[in-house]
Amino acid sequence: THEASMQYDIQMIETLDGKPVGYFSTVPVLYEGKVYIRGLELAEGISWLKAADPILRQIRKTGNGYTERTAVEKKPNKMIGYCFDLGEDHPIYHLIPEKMPLIQDPYAYYIRVADLPGFLQMISPVLEERLARSYMPGYTDVLRLNFYRSGVQMSFEDGRIKAVEPWDEAHFNGASANFPGRTFLQLLFGYRDVNQLEDAFPDIYYPKAGAKYLLSVLFPRKPSNVWAFA
Repeated sequence: THEASMQYDIQMIETLDGKPVGYFSTVPVLYEGKVYIRGLELAEGISWLKAADPILRQIRKTGNGYTERTAVEKKPNKMIGYCFDLGEDHPIYHLIPEKMPLIQDPYAYYIRVADLPGFLQMISPVLEERLARSYMPGYTDVLRLNFYRSGVQMSFEDGRIKAVEPWDEAHFNGASANFPGRTFLQLLFGYRDVNQLEDAFPDIYYPKAGAKYLLSVLFPRKPSNVWAFA
């Protein structure tokens, strides 16, 4: 039978009276003597501080039961450490920094959107909520995004997104913001914020007053955690 290259052991975290309050998942082999933790979550209201040490003890016990993925001669076939592969940010990173021998930086993927106006319209409730919490509630105007070969325009009225449409006559001077190539997708999916994109791509430009702040509100950077399956 074919085995996937990425498999996970999942264990439930319970209270002393047997109530499930979380889980953690590990890759069921050792890599250079380390066990990799790919998932770790607790229910709302459960103290990460109190749970951290019991979780680490169980991870050590679990890792000691694994063997090396690739055996190397004279290399001890036992667990010598662990690696938290939980994305850019996680509660456990902040609570036990002195016990964190290795944190795996997350991978990144190229993402394409077949229907960008349709996708923006679909997520409009989230965008409207972010706008309502900003310094620009009740925003009314048209945000025109120029991608140099195409464009999108978003029509706002009293803080609501009334329409998202292709901007067939996109041009530099009439745009609220200019994004070369597919750089806007990095902003859309929270991979980079407006300032990081500007530093990397000098031809990103915001000719309309307030456009940069508006985009920072609509599309803030978000820590990511990508799970790979193969």
